Amino acid sequence: MKIFGVVDRLTIREIFTPTLLGFMTYTFLVIIRGVYNLIEQVLVRGVSAADAARVLLITLPHVVVLTIPTVGLVNVTRGTVVTRTLTIHDDD
Repeated sequence: MKIFGVVDRLTIREIFTPTLLGFMTYTFLVIIRGVYNLIEQVLVRGVSAADAARVLLITLPHVVVLTIPTVGLVNVTRGTVVTRTLTIHDDD
């Protein structure tokens, strides 16, 4: 029973960093267009920076809902490719 806990911790440790990095990257890529539009609104049209930040925070949950499945799919694909690569090299 104790070995199961160790395996779980090692698996989580192995998956956590790529998942977090992928989540941050995809979130940034999806939200950057909105940030650009908000910066334009602040600089050209005179919208206050506080209002622009508020709009950005309001749209963030919608972006997170889109990026979480994408990160999960990328991690599953990455894990499958790594596992198959290791399996192929083990057969040699």
